[in-house]
Amino acid sequence: MFLRVSVALFVLGLMQVSYAEQVRISFDVSIPQLEFAAQRVESSLTEKGDTTASDSGAHTSDIFLTGVELTGSQLHNSVSMNQLAATHFENQTRFSSMVLSTEGGVGEATRATTLSFSRTGQPIPALHQPRMIFERLFGVDPTSKAAQISQLRHSGSMLDLIAENTLSMRRRLGTEDQTKLDEYLDSVRQIEQRVERSQQWLDIPKPQIDSDALHLEATANTPAELIRTMYDLIVLAFQTDSTRLATFQLASMGGGIATQFPIFLGFDQNMHKLAHQWNKPGGALALGRWDQFLAEQLANLLNRLKETPEGEGTLLDHTLVLYGSSNSRTHDNTNYPLIVAGGQAMGFRHGSYHRFSEEVPFANFHLTVLNQLGVPVDSFADSNGMLSELIS
Repeated sequence: MFLRVSVALFVLGLMQVSYAEQVRISFDVSIPQLEFAAQRVESSLTEKGDTTASDSGAHTSDIFLTGVELTGSQLHNSVSMNQLAATHFENQTRFSSMVLSTEGGVGEATRATTLSFSRTGQPIPALHQPRMIFERLFGVDPTSKAAQISQLRHSGSMLDLIAENTLSMRRRLGTEDQTKLDEYLDSVRQIEQRVERSQQWLDIPKPQIDSDALHLEATANTPAELIRTMYDLIVLAFQTDSTRLATFQLASMGGGIATQFPIFLGFDQNMHKLAHQWNKPGGALALGRWDQFLAEQLANLLNRLKETPEGEGTLLDHTLVLYGSSNSRTHDNTNYPLIVAGGQAMGFRHGSYHRFSEEVPFANFHLTVLNQLGVPVDSFADSNGMLSELIS
């Protein structure tokens, strides 16, 4: 049996615990085995054995999984927790990780459209088109094996030539330019690793998956189908052991098409206005219904994992799901509202609510997950210990 981690981040408006407690409005979502309530988060989550909610603090979506404080003009990031784990498992699966978002690409500093960062802090581009993701995971290359081998060898030769030329040029550059070149070379090394991994898996056929039940043509104009399909693809990737790590960013601080999701679903306002106008007449009701929609999508994901057998348990038992927002209130990047679900085979226990003090950094959670995955690290970012409250 394998251990896996899935991370989903929604930046604006998720689980606005503060406003719900103030106006005493409750929105209940009842789905088999799982319930979520915006008002009494403690009670609704305490009753369920697969889910834990917790509060902790850090900064923006760029560093949700890195724990780095972005300061100065360079805004230099560091390796994300999932990519550190991906390095540990990279030789065991066809793909070291899945990096997904609704926007795709990398965005810009402090407005990233990806949750994943390389060991040198470079953003890893996210995929956002379901059809492309499915084809990458399960599609069959129509070219012959000999042609694929030739193509991979040619790619490797080109990468070797690039590395040779840039290394000779590096000695003639200043410090700042050397840093930029090193970042470029790191991207080249990532491509080299993908080429090498493709060569290793060339003789192993991809899993055969029927795509009829998937909405692979879903776009941002159909948010419910898009989010559901992204979650379905993550489940299939885990079920076939195509990867052990997945991240999915539902929205970013930079706006983009995801901001219009509520409009496409029939709301009167976009996501940004819903978040800002929660304290206006009718605002809490509208924002609560939007949170309800998001909770329904999460419940569907968790139920799919729970309904999928694996060994003597379920896929949920062997998958840790982190779901949350980098805003506890609008533009407040402390005390993240988080849900941690599954992972009982990793030793995680649930059915409780935790509100940690300001002395407990979010990096303690990252460190705890890495240790439970068997990744040999003594610290992560500004961690100062493990979260023993989450471990059975």
